[in-house]
Amino acid sequence: MELEKYNVLKMDFKNLMSCIHHHEDSQNDDVILETLKTIIDICSNERCGKDAFREAGGLDFLVEFLFLTDNTKFLEHILKTLAFVIDENVHSQMYLSKKSVFEVLQAVWKKQRFPAAVQKNALVLISIILYHNSCAQNLVFETGILQDLLNMYEQHAQGLMINSSCMSPNFDNSVNFWMSTNSILCFAVNNPQNEKNQDICKNIFPVSLRILEFSSNSAVMNAVASFLTLTITDNEKCQDYFSSCDGFLVLKRCFQKYFDTLLMDMKICNGITGKETYQAINNIVGIISPACLDHEKNAATCGDLGILSIMIKLLLMETFDCQLKTKTVLSLGHCIAAFCTNKSYVLETTNFDSFLKKSLQLEDAELSSACKYLVQVCLATKGSLESDVDCTRDSKFDSVSLLKYDPEYSSDILKENFIIKEMVFLPSVHL
Repeated sequence: MELEKYNVLKMDFKNLMSCIHHHEDSQNDDVILETLKTIIDICSNERCGKDAFREAGGLDFLVEFLFLTDNTKFLEHILKTLAFVIDENVHSQMYLSKKSVFEVLQAVWKKQRFPAAVQKNALVLISIILYHNSCAQNLVFETGILQDLLNMYEQHAQGLMINSSCMSPNFDNSVNFWMSTNSILCFAVNNPQNEKNQDICKNIFPVSLRILEFSSNSAVMNAVASFLTLTITDNEKCQDYFSSCDGFLVLKRCFQKYFDTLLMDMKICNGITGKETYQAINNIVGIISPACLDHEKNAATCGDLGILSIMIKLLLMETFDCQLKTKTVLSLGHCIAAFCTNKSYVLETTNFDSFLKKSLQLEDAELSSACKYLVQVCLATKGSLESDVDCTRDSKFDSVSLLKYDPEYSSDILKENFIIKEMVFLPSVHL
């Protein structure tokens, strides 16, 4: 019965493609647009609709139609239909992971005379093909799309840093294009990691850091933080270049700004702070961790600039949720693991052991593991400290726990479990 229904679906799709082909050269655009909408409706309502459409030759048909038509209405809706029918369908996603398909998309996307809706839908389709797809990651490099995206990223960046009172009528378009471009770049460099693409994308760190520091749009800040985090992660060249671009100075200024905002809100607003401030701090901490992970020089820079001191002050305020506490504690632990001397910031802080005890009593599994990891890196790291503290043991943590080495809290395990990859949200494909 299921097979019979599947074959009927395939036949329905073939009939719909015949309908489109029959009306290609007519003046009745509405018939084709309505047929494309019907394809989306069927794929939405039938569990196997997307597979049946692919096996009926639907993907090849739409890509060929895309290549042959200059009708911008058709282009807009073909791209939208393709994005919908491959979304969350790995077989269709991989089916479009071909150089010829990417070359068609590149040609459509780069035609300046096409309206914004066509270009935006092309970007959405590229994003969906790239999602968790190493083959597509290589194709955006081979076809030159990656470099085109970097150029577009920089082209629209200036418009993201203007004062809201000076916004031009094209501001929303500029933000939308930049956001779509940023999403594609995030998928191009990570999940899975692609070191070659990371090395190319690091070239826009200077403009990304300016956006991070000067954009007043919280959604833009979230997006650029995701890009920086994913591009730096597990790549020593990118860690080095980030530092050479004064990345840590930018992080310090941003961190200080939002920490001061938090303090001011506590004084004049009875501790009520907008979620944008917490999200901004979350973004900054999220960049610090991969930038310093296993990188002694960067971790030392974080300490020297006072970034770790701000993190510790933030933790002692205890005004935010366990997720941000966990992220901050882990980031602090990574900076100490990479550069032993950094532990002096913890050991010299009054009442930090009390914070750890309270955190362990919250019965939050991730926060508890993060705190135990922090204690262990402080106890286990070797090296000379100005304070002449014995690195193998310190009475500062006696009241927390007399921890022996436990593999559960080893650096590698915690890196795997708790280094939070920033989520990148695709622009939705709406009918």
